[in-house]
Amino acid sequence: MHHIGCFPWFGFPFFLFIAVLIITMIMRRRNRFCYRESFSTLELLEKRYINGEIDEVEFKKIRENLKR
Repeated sequence: MHHIGCFPWFGFPFFLFIAVLIITMIMRRRNRFCYRESFSTLELLEKRYINGEIDEVEFKKIRENLKR
């Protein structure tokens, strides 16, 4: 016996939509922690100076150019 107003074809697409929504939310949450921190240019310059990749003269010259 058929039920009037019952739409069995609506159940599967609705379930599929909810499943995709949940998977998308999980992936976004996971990817948020996978991205590296973004550093400003000045922070990167300071790290290069601290690591000894550039000397003090070059550091000051580049820093002055960045501040303009």
